[in-house]
Amino acid sequence: MAKELESIDWIENQAEKNLEFHHGCLENLRKEAHVILSIVIVAIGSLFGYLLQVVDVTVGFANQRWLVLLPSFALLAYLVTTGNIVISKVLRIRDIEPPTNEPKNLLPHVKEYSCDQLRKFELDNLQGRIDRTRQRNEETAKSITLVRRFLCFAPVVFMAVFMASSLLAVLCS
Repeated sequence: MAKELESIDWIENQAEKNLEFHHGCLENLRKEAHVILSIVIVAIGSLFGYLLQVVDVTVGFANQRWLVLLPSFALLAYLVTTGNIVISKVLRIRDIEPPTNEPKNLLPHVKEYSCDQLRKFELDNLQGRIDRTRQRNEETAKSITLVRRFLCFAPVVFMAVFMASSLLAVLCS
């Protein structure tokens, strides 16, 4: 019996460390997402500032520099969409699994189960919290990877719209 209690102590300790590790990973992913969002916001602001300089308010709609404006507007929309993906997929507020159960959930069972039985039940609950935290981290990491790919693809969006605009300008002249 003493050996079993010692094993339960060790397993509880390892499980708590495991959950702490996953919570630390979650925090690192959130920090990375904030850095990515900051970069996207700076890019949006810079591009918007550039667009304000390129738009000529002294000439009519038809006389604007559309060859530069169209790809810039497309890139701006692309970056805004990418930023929204960071916010909605990575930084959205979700419950964080607590490291332990709440006393109000354990106290009603004190009379029907021994302390060791409660500890074993709680180990099962802890495993569920670890699994849910790991799943959340995996989803967050996949979303961050997706956003990174989108950001790497941003120059291609600009060039594709630029080439299409150029082709359209040649065909229409």
